Amino acid sequence: MEIRQISLNDWVLAGGGAQGESYNHKSDSSLMLKLFGEQIDRDEIIAEVEISRIAAENGVPCPKPGELVQVGNRLGIIFQRILNKKSFCTAIAHDPSLLPDLAVRMANMARNLHSTPATDRRVPCQTDFFARLLDRITYIQGSMRQEMENAIDIAVKNETHTLLHGDFHYGNIITDGTNDYFIDLGAFSYGHPYFDLTMLYFTAFFADEERRMQDFHINGETTRRFWEHFKPAYFGADAKPDKELCHEMQPYFLLRTLFFDSALGHLPVFDQFREMILTL
Repeated sequence: MEIRQISLNDWVLAGGGAQGESYNHKSDSSLMLKLFGEQIDRDEIIAEVEISRIAAENGVPCPKPGELVQVGNRLGIIFQRILNKKSFCTAIAHDPSLLPDLAVRMANMARNLHSTPATDRRVPCQTDFFARLLDRITYIQGSMRQEMENAIDIAVKNETHTLLHGDFHYGNIITDGTNDYFIDLGAFSYGHPYFDLTMLYFTAFFADEERRMQDFHINGETTRRFWEHFKPAYFGADAKPDKELCHEMQPYFLLRTLFFDSALGHLPVFDQFREMILTL
């Protein structure tokens, strides 16, 4: 794949995160640059470019991805810039009164995505992704490994072959005030909607408060209120109680922890979280 070298002299820093920084073009307001840190695997970045293009081609509302570029030793992707954008969580942090409306809008986006069949053979399978992670994470052994393998079997049995975001939370939905978009589609895939919903529920109820504020700029009370508005909008007025729903999602919660292990390394808190999930 040909990669064009560019200079940051043409760009202005707009923000930063765990994977790198984002920049806006100085003279072309239609362009933004997502520049990955040197620690991010090159093949993962190239794969994110390809899967972002596939998501856009499958009608997912998202900023249009452009070319892969390089700044020194770092890779980046040029995207269509959404002017005056804010993530849903940033918008809520600035104006808490927006929470009910944004929760319903996010639920509607999720319902639309999760009811879309994955007819494009290029879209990867989320269950296969987690099965590969489990193969690589050899320190999970004994009865817990058996639980994880059972979770894979359940996910295969209950496969819905519908589209997923893959990293679904209020930081990965942006709005320009009129239109809403998914961003960070590197884990775009197909599978059971519970793969997405467990990620949202985790950020709302289980995430560490300091990390929640760092990543989303809203506290636990706010994220739990978001879920209270999101759930009936997604499931309907007769949505199951959280306790019953969490029990159904238990296998998907277990598999979700592998995502955290792969991104952040083996931390004791993830082992503790897995033990807690088995009590749901």
